[in-house]
Amino acid sequence: MSVYVFPGVHPFIERVAAATGRDLHQVGRTRQLWHVTQIQHALGQLPKIGRLKDQEAAWDHVTKVREGLALALEGVDAAIAEVRAHTLFHADTKPVRKRAH
Repeated sequence: MSVYVFPGVHPFIERVAAATGRDLHQVGRTRQLWHVTQIQHALGQLPKIGRLKDQEAAWDHVTKVREGLALALEGVDAAIAEVRAHTLFHADTKPVRKRAH
């Protein structure tokens, strides 16, 4: 029986970006995020963990770290909305593009 070798989180991030048409410009920077690194390490270790109790602990860690990352993104979204509401560029308006002459 062969052991699954986790390729890392980034191929999955790149796949999602490509499937959704998102810009890959800053994807490489996700390697520096503590949450992504923690999840990547845990997912890489999980296939090698033999005891169910240890796997459950690893999955619990992955879930908690992922929830922390999701919470951080929600906080960032709230901060963006707050500042946007107090600037000239409001969410309900589109930026004005200069037309080429």
